[in-house]
Amino acid sequence: MAEILSGESIGPWRVERTLSFGEPALVAARSADGNETDVVMKVGKLHRMAQTWQDREVAALQSFDHPHIPRLVDSGRHSSLLFVAFRPFAPDTLSDRMYSGGVDLRLACTWLYAIAQALQHMHATGWVHGDVAPQNVHVADDGRAWLLGMASAQRIGEAPRFSTEMPTRTLTHLAPEVLADPDHAPPRADIYAFGCVAYELLSGESAFPAAAWAGRPDREQMLLEWKTRHKDLDPGAANPDWLRALVRKCTRPDAQDRLPDFDSVVAWLEASQPSWELMPIENTPMLASRRDVDLPPLRVQPSMIDPEVLAQAIAARMALQPERQPRADLYYLVGAAAGMAAGLAVSLMVIIYVELTWLA
Repeated sequence: MAEILSGESIGPWRVERTLSFGEPALVAARSADGNETDVVMKVGKLHRMAQTWQDREVAALQSFDHPHIPRLVDSGRHSSLLFVAFRPFAPDTLSDRMYSGGVDLRLACTWLYAIAQALQHMHATGWVHGDVAPQNVHVADDGRAWLLGMASAQRIGEAPRFSTEMPTRTLTHLAPEVLADPDHAPPRADIYAFGCVAYELLSGESAFPAAAWAGRPDREQMLLEWKTRHKDLDPGAANPDWLRALVRKCTRPDAQDRLPDFDSVVAWLEASQPSWELMPIENTPMLASRRDVDLPPLRVQPSMIDPEVLAQAIAARMALQPERQPRADLYYLVGAAAGMAAGLAVSLMVIIYVELTWLA
């Protein structure tokens, strides 16, 4: 991907800065017409299939209205570049976060809940994502998450497409039935891919590492055989039982054994929400140094604590404590020390008496 410079114009947008490099690249931009509209743009090179992929992505995005799917603002072509502009979202992907280290369980569940809701909305709108993978999920530290990568989306019940018209999908997350028939994308394939993402996020390990097969022409067949024979994925005993069960039910090799839809996935997460929900931070008071804001020193009012109530609480606390028992081992230790001291004294007196007798 050619370097995109700050101040450069792409369509009606002026680039502010680059958020991530690669193909495609993400840039922060602002409208050049004076409206001061901020967007995040996905910019890629124009090639034989790129316009087809972008048209499918735009058609899918126009069907959605969900907080965890970025809102489409604009799309088009500029010179040899294609661009899609969205309302701002976090540039970090789930893949980036997992690469940098472990993720807190509460935060991980919050992200999974957001993505499950986005996929629930997609399926209810009549679309299948087709490539649910960590690099297509963008996340923020406050628990927000956004689902992208819609170039692989297909309408539910749509006439089969040739897989050659699809962008490269993440083979390690594709369901066995998609590997067996790449021209189809049934809804339960998204459930399988979601389970693989959840497994990797919770366990910190790749679901089906296939780097060794990257150059093999039969890698799809190898993965199909592996996934068909592999049991469902378990993220490990460090996670609560309900979450392990959810991941296992999503990653069954046989599609009929999986959870039937994302309504079930969302309901499963909501049933355990009190155990993982992040505390809201909107109305939480911020901590500040009293020295920085020139506040008077804190003073504790003695009248705030009733001495009589405090005495009663201490007495009740002491009443609950077991009565102290004399420790026999201390007596034994003191007695042994006294005996040794007496023995040494007697020995010293005998030695002195013998020496004096010899001298006499």
